[in-house]
Amino acid sequence: MITLKIEYNNTIFNLSHPESFNELDEHQFRAIVANVFMCKLPLSIRIDDRIRLMNILLKKSINKYVRTKWFKAIDGIVSEGMMNELLDLQNFIFSYQVFNNWIIQSVNIDKSVYFGPKDRFSYMKFGEFISADMLFMGYFESKNDDLLNKFIAVIYRKADILKKGIDIREDFSSATMAEREKKIAKLDETTKQSILFNYSAVRSWLTDKYPFVFKSKETENTKSIQLGSNKQSSWMSIRRHLAGDVLNLDKIDNVFLHDVLADLNEKISE
Repeated sequence: MITLKIEYNNTIFNLSHPESFNELDEHQFRAIVANVFMCKLPLSIRIDDRIRLMNILLKKSINKYVRTKWFKAIDGIVSEGMMNELLDLQNFIFSYQVFNNWIIQSVNIDKSVYFGPKDRFSYMKFGEFISADMLFMGYFESKNDDLLNKFIAVIYRKADILKKGIDIREDFSSATMAEREKKIAKLDETTKQSILFNYSAVRSWLTDKYPFVFKSKETENTKSIQLGSNKQSSWMSIRRHLAGDVLNLDKIDNVFLHDVLADLNEKISE
């Protein structure tokens, strides 16, 4: 976090501002997706939206009483040309958009709560990941909303238990997908796009962490996975190769994702 001290009209504002996506809370993250990535016009020419976003990014560190004074001070700060330095703090939004926190932790639909994965996909199983990733790549190629709903339905599930330190979601099963997909379709577009962007960023982090699995290099035994390369079937080829036998497919699906990727990365790099 960047700490700030701004004095205006005899009032001192002690503020903080995030300097990376990993430091955002859910409200801030949704605001960035809605005001930046879902708008066709560049943020640089939408000064009102930039100021609105600035207030949201600073909101977390201002109590209710001080925030009222802060909002009243905005017009004066703008008119006196003090705004540019504050707006420059938003530059991280347009830098390398790779982070490993899972920010949209849960969604509420029809009085039910559906939970997403943990940070860094730390508890995600390989079978869940390849199901989600093929739908993710398919959506980017087709922009088909049904694929987006299916994708979200893979990674958001109800909780079996509420306990820290483990994956609280019910086990992934394609048998429950259809019912969950109907629920997911009710989510607003900002939530869906926020989930999509969050996944894309963590996926990019995985790409950096396990470069030989995701880059363009190929070997006899495995095929590369590359976003936008129309190679969705590659994950299934890797899955079959790792299983060795159709009877072992369920077994490999239940191995933790990072264990599979680490092993693959080491083998392909040799």
